Amino acid sequence: MSEASYFVALEGVTRYGLGEAVKNILRGALNHAFFPSPPELRIQCDKAMEWHEAQAEKVRGRERENEEFHRQQLGVPTPRTEGGKARQQAAYAAFCASRYRHARRAMEEAERADIRARYGITDESIAGIKDRPNPADRTKKSA
Repeated sequence: MSEASYFVALEGVTRYGLGEAVKNILRGALNHAFFPSPPELRIQCDKAMEWHEAQAEKVRGRERENEEFHRQQLGVPTPRTEGGKARQQAAYAAFCASRYRHARRAMEEAERADIRARYGITDESIAGIKDRPNPADRTKKSA
Protein backbone atom coordinates (compact mmCIF):
# COMPACT_ATOMS: atom_id res chain seq x y z
CA MET A 1 0.00 0.00 0.00
CA SER A 2 2.79 2.45 0.87
CA GLU A 3 4.60 1.65 -2.38
CA ALA A 4 1.45 2.51 -4.36
CA SER A 5 1.10 5.84 -2.53
CA TYR A 6 4.69 6.76 -3.50
CA PHE A 7 3.93 5.96 -7.15
CA VAL A 8 0.85 8.18 -7.01
CA ALA A 9 2.77 11.01 -5.32
CA LEU A 10 5.68 10.80 -7.77
CA GLU A 11 3.59 10.68 -10.93
CA GLY A 12 5.06 13.11 -13.48
CA VAL A 13 8.28 13.72 -11.54
CA THR A 14 11.50 13.66 -13.57
CA ARG A 15 14.47 11.49 -12.66
CA TYR A 16 16.51 14.66 -12.10
CA GLY A 17 13.89 16.13 -9.77
CA LEU A 18 13.72 12.93 -7.73
CA GLY A 19 17.51 12.73 -7.48
CA GLU A 20 17.78 16.35 -6.31
CA ALA A 21 14.96 15.85 -3.80
CA VAL A 22 16.70 12.78 -2.33
CA LYS A 23 19.99 14.73 -2.05
CA ASN A 24 18.22 17.59 -0.28
CA ILE A 25 16.45 15.20 2.11
CA LEU A 26 19.75 13.47 2.92
CA ARG A 27 21.21 16.90 3.66
CA GLY A 28 18.46 17.56 6.21
CA ALA A 29 15.83 19.51 4.28
CA LEU A 30 13.00 17.82 6.20
CA ASN A 31 14.48 18.34 9.71
CA HIS A 32 13.72 14.70 10.57
CA ALA A 33 14.94 11.20 9.68
CA PHE A 34 15.27 10.21 6.02
CA PHE A 35 12.11 8.21 5.42
CA PRO A 36 9.77 10.95 4.07
CA SER A 37 6.07 10.54 3.55
CA PRO A 38 4.86 10.53 -0.08
CA PRO A 39 3.60 14.16 0.08
CA GLU A 40 6.89 15.35 1.63
CA LEU A 41 8.87 13.64 -1.12
CA ARG A 42 6.66 15.19 -3.81
CA ILE A 43 7.08 18.66 -2.25
CA GLN A 44 10.86 18.27 -2.31
CA CYS A 45 10.74 17.12 -5.95
CA ASP A 46 8.65 20.16 -6.89
CA LYS A 47 11.08 22.48 -5.06
CA ALA A 48 13.99 20.92 -6.94
CA MET A 49 12.28 21.60 -10.27
CA GLU A 50 11.06 25.17 -9.57
CA TRP A 51 14.05 26.91 -11.15
CA HIS A 52 13.97 24.68 -14.25
CA GLU A 53 10.23 25.21 -14.73
CA ALA A 54 10.66 28.98 -14.38
CA GLN A 55 13.39 28.94 -17.04
CA ALA A 56 11.25 26.83 -19.35
CA GLU A 57 8.37 29.31 -18.92
CA LYS A 58 10.69 32.20 -19.82
CA VAL A 59 11.72 30.37 -22.99
CA ARG A 60 8.08 29.69 -23.89
CA GLY A 61 7.29 33.38 -23.30
CA ARG A 62 10.11 34.46 -25.59
CA GLU A 63 8.93 32.04 -28.25
CA ARG A 64 5.41 33.49 -28.05
CA GLU A 65 6.83 37.01 -28.36
CA ASN A 66 8.92 35.95 -31.37
CA GLU A 67 5.90 34.36 -33.03
CA GLU A 68 3.88 37.52 -32.46
CA PHE A 69 6.70 39.69 -33.83
CA HIS A 70 7.02 37.57 -36.97
CA ARG A 71 3.25 37.52 -37.40
CA GLN A 72 3.25 41.33 -37.28
CA GLN A 73 6.18 41.58 -39.67
CA LEU A 74 4.45 39.35 -42.20
CA GLY A 75 1.16 41.15 -41.79
CA VAL A 76 -0.69 38.09 -40.53
CA PRO A 77 -3.61 39.28 -38.40
CA THR A 78 -3.75 38.03 -34.85
CA PRO A 79 -6.98 36.40 -33.72
CA ARG A 80 -9.21 38.90 -31.97
CA THR A 81 -10.98 38.32 -28.69
CA GLU A 82 -14.63 39.11 -28.10
CA GLY A 83 -13.62 42.17 -26.04
CA GLY A 84 -11.39 43.39 -28.86
CA LYS A 85 -14.21 42.96 -31.36
CA ALA A 86 -16.59 44.92 -29.12
CA ARG A 87 -14.06 47.77 -28.72
CA GLN A 88 -13.52 47.89 -32.48
CA GLN A 89 -17.25 48.01 -33.18
CA ALA A 90 -17.75 50.78 -30.60
CA ALA A 91 -14.88 52.81 -32.09
CA TYR A 92 -16.31 52.38 -35.60
CA ALA A 93 -19.79 53.43 -34.45
CA ALA A 94 -18.31 56.54 -32.78
CA PHE A 95 -16.36 57.34 -35.95
CA CYS A 96 -19.45 57.00 -38.13
CA ALA A 97 -21.54 59.13 -35.77
CA SER A 98 -18.95 61.93 -35.69
CA ARG A 99 -18.45 61.78 -39.45
CA TYR A 100 -22.18 62.04 -40.17
CA ARG A 101 -22.55 64.73 -37.50
CA HIS A 102 -19.87 66.85 -39.22
CA ALA A 103 -21.44 66.23 -42.62
CA ARG A 104 -24.86 67.26 -41.28
CA ARG A 105 -23.41 70.45 -39.76
CA ALA A 106 -21.72 71.32 -43.04
CA MET A 107 -24.98 70.72 -44.90
CA GLU A 108 -26.92 72.94 -42.45
CA GLU A 109 -24.32 75.72 -42.80
CA ALA A 110 -24.62 75.50 -46.60
CA GLU A 111 -28.43 75.79 -46.32
CA ARG A 112 -28.11 78.84 -44.06
CA ALA A 113 -25.67 80.48 -46.48
CA ASP A 114 -28.08 79.79 -49.36
CA ILE A 115 -31.01 81.35 -47.45
CA ARG A 116 -28.92 84.42 -46.52
CA ALA A 117 -27.82 84.85 -50.13
CA ARG A 118 -31.39 84.42 -51.44
CA TYR A 119 -32.85 87.07 -49.13
CA GLY A 120 -29.85 89.43 -49.12
CA ILE A 121 -29.05 88.97 -45.45
CA THR A 122 -25.55 90.23 -44.64
CA ASP A 123 -23.58 90.35 -41.40
CA GLU A 124 -24.05 94.15 -41.28
CA SER A 125 -27.82 93.87 -41.54
CA ILE A 126 -27.89 91.26 -38.73
CA ALA A 127 -25.67 93.47 -36.55
CA GLY A 128 -28.12 96.37 -37.03
CA ILE A 129 -31.01 94.45 -35.42
CA LYS A 130 -31.56 95.51 -31.82
CA ASP A 131 -31.77 92.89 -29.11
CA ARG A 132 -35.16 92.14 -27.60
CA PRO A 133 -35.55 93.86 -24.22
CA ASN A 134 -35.42 91.55 -21.23
CA PRO A 135 -38.78 91.46 -19.33
CA ALA A 136 -36.95 91.03 -16.05
CA ASP A 137 -35.29 94.44 -16.50
CA ARG A 138 -38.73 96.21 -16.66
CA THR A 139 -39.88 94.75 -13.36
CA LYS A 140 -36.72 95.90 -11.60
CA LYS A 141 -37.11 99.47 -12.90
CA SER A 142 -40.72 99.76 -11.79
CA ALA A 143 -40.00 98.44 -8.32
